[in-house]
Amino acid sequence: MSEAERLPVRQFDATDPEQLRAWIADLRERYDDDEAFERLTSVIGHMGREYQKVAAALKAKGRGQRGGGSEAFGSQAAIEWGERAEERVEGKSDAGEDGAAETDSAPDEPVERRRGHRQPFPPSWRRERVELAVTAGDRVCPICGKDKVCIGHEVSEVLAIEPAELFVKQYAREKLACVDGHAGVVTAPPEPRLVEQSACDLSVSLDLADRKLVQHQPIHRAHEVYGRLGCTVAEKTLERWFHDVLRALAVVAAAIRQAATAPERFLVNVDDTTIPILDRDAEGGRHIGHLWLVVGDQRYVAVRASRDWTKEHAVAALGGWGGYTQCDAYRGFDSLFKQGPMKEVGCWDHARRYFVKAKDRGDKLAEEALGLIARLYAVEAEATKHELAPEQRHALRRDRSRRALDLLWKWQAKVSPRTRPSSPLGKAFTYLTNQHAALERYLDDGRIPISNTLVEQQIRPIVVGRKNWLFAGSFEAAERLADGFTVVATARLHGVDPVAYLRWLLPQLARREWSEAAAAECLLPERFAQLQRADT
Repeated sequence: MSEAERLPVRQFDATDPEQLRAWIADLRERYDDDEAFERLTSVIGHMGREYQKVAAALKAKGRGQRGGGSEAFGSQAAIEWGERAEERVEGKSDAGEDGAAETDSAPDEPVERRRGHRQPFPPSWRRERVELAVTAGDRVCPICGKDKVCIGHEVSEVLAIEPAELFVKQYAREKLACVDGHAGVVTAPPEPRLVEQSACDLSVSLDLADRKLVQHQPIHRAHEVYGRLGCTVAEKTLERWFHDVLRALAVVAAAIRQAATAPERFLVNVDDTTIPILDRDAEGGRHIGHLWLVVGDQRYVAVRASRDWTKEHAVAALGGWGGYTQCDAYRGFDSLFKQGPMKEVGCWDHARRYFVKAKDRGDKLAEEALGLIARLYAVEAEATKHELAPEQRHALRRDRSRRALDLLWKWQAKVSPRTRPSSPLGKAFTYLTNQHAALERYLDDGRIPISNTLVEQQIRPIVVGRKNWLFAGSFEAAERLADGFTVVATARLHGVDPVAYLRWLLPQLARREWSEAAAAECLLPERFAQLQRADT
């Protein structure tokens, strides 16, 4: 064994490059690569064990990491050091005379980390080069005394960000007059703003809309952020500016609501969620209103606010719709399903949740029902995996889903008579019985989803935001929020970045008045998506 190998663990600094190079060179000089590697592995394991012993002893004395680190730290240090040494012994990296690894990359090319292998940043991103100079003490050759010359740079890339900046934008509108003094002075048209004489630029309008509608921040948090940037604008003013945005979006929201329940739609999905509304006359100073969400053909999200949960508001949300309607067995729609042309489509997610509750209560029979329902979802997963067209999905359902449903109904007829109606499992059976026809209706067409989860996904951002901004200041404020949610959610369903869409939309709304028909033709998210595709 060489002198390097015999060094006690606590006297050998595993992070010292000189000792590392000397030890590796001595091993490779005395032995071939295979034997050197075996000896290296043995010593690394020995170092890990010794580190553990020393750290454990020090920890027992109450010295903790100050005396040499924890057991995990000691072992990890030895292992990491060993991995670097193993690469040298196996020839994974060639070392020059000074022991530095040579690479095939150009001198100024970023060198990828040996471990981690993170993805490089996109080449289109702006890059700011910062050159770091060698310290003065290392710029002279210690042997000949001459100044060293630059042979390149080792380049590494990190992600940086510049904090937002608030500034005042001055619009200088040109004024022209006749040199001979004739009447008729003309002035350049004013810059686009959502409200005339407002001190709010469209960039601030966009930022407030982004924070409240997309990032789910209450206005008072935006006020705090602006305050840290030196802004002294009052919170009430910021709130008024945000509501100016919502008022401008109202015409687009109205056009989207018309599109969601237009006669050419095939299916609408309906659900609702609550929204607390401040009301001095109500008990506790607030009452619970509702937001009704109607999704048309999985593309248009229409959000409406109501003061309560009565069926009149639910019916109004549908706007005279008369086709396939997927919902969660809300009784307010029953009269429409019985009298009108609407066809009720059930939601298997809701049906399944009843059995999940029964299973959580310890009912073993509920597990059998969940297994049978899982067969239905397996068919949907297979159709999605193979990207089947609606006609192909329809055929697959008629074959496999039909058989799975028949098994489920037979099992229910066998088990339900022995189940108490008031038990969790009994309530699950009651839901299946009441929704039997509606739950089978998704077999009618491959375009009908098995569950109502799409509209629930549109509700989720609203729920997240509600936890932050807590309430709407009035019913009128709730209606305006519904307009904003309508625009943002519809943009998402069209595969459009909501912020990019608003950045394009707000100047259009600020330049002139729009009718609902004109907005439907020129301002909806599909129009913006077409422009984006044309640009690319």
